[in-house]
Amino acid sequence: MRFIRNKSEWMLNENLTQARRILRDNNIQETDKTFINLKKRLQNNIGYISWFTKIIFIEKIPYIEVSNILDIIDNDKYIIESIT
Repeated sequence: MRFIRNKSEWMLNENLTQARRILRDNNIQETDKTFINLKKRLQNNIGYISWFTKIIFIEKIPYIEVSNILDIIDNDKYIIESIT
């Protein structure tokens, strides 16, 4: 059993759990190529995984468009602050 050390670690695990639930509810395997690519892309920002999983698998936004959004975010870290 793995113990969670702090609140932010718990939130990251919860976001991954939510992403997995989205996949399961839509009969999509965790081994899905798109999910694996998304997970790799967000490895340093895993807290976004549930939101982007929802966008791709529920809202049906193509991965390439999500990837373009992530490129914008990566290139301008302050863009998130300006919209939140």
